[in-house]
Amino acid sequence: MAGNRISVCVSSLQGGLIECYNLPSFRTYGGMIMRRIERSGVTLAIPLTVLAALFFLAPLSAQKTVKTTTDIQPGDVAYSPTKLEWAALELQANYGITTYSSDSPVMIGFVAQPDGRTVLCIIQYTPDVPAEVVKINRDSSQRAFDKYVESRNWDWLRFKFQENVLRH
Repeated sequence: MAGNRISVCVSSLQGGLIECYNLPSFRTYGGMIMRRIERSGVTLAIPLTVLAALFFLAPLSAQKTVKTTTDIQPGDVAYSPTKLEWAALELQANYGITTYSSDSPVMIGFVAQPDGRTVLCIIQYTPDVPAEVVKINRDSSQRAFDKYVESRNWDWLRFKFQENVLRH
């Protein structure tokens, strides 16, 4: 089988050339691009459209639809949190206690402060919670914060406590 060799060049969406590839097993025959496959002395020519359907169209159908600017909702807008916001988020996710129960009579929350360097640890409990239980939770929160600062090497990060006694 004779035919012209095929080269494929890939360009960016802005039109800049990225890379070109020579495809030695592809040839043009009678205006069609075919792939030449040799097996057991038999040469087959498979139209490129069949290969494209197998390799390119299936993944494209699985891609998500791209949103247009009119479809963007306020929650879709990109946002990069600060290191302080990440610290408060990670501390809350790993050590925060958001529910009150007889097994866990103290609630703990971590909030980034507007000074750009302080995480506020809010400890909330009812008046019937023994002082020792509050102290254990406060000390545990301090140890968790200290380990977090050490693991991130963020010496600039500060920690502050606020205790709230909840009324029934």
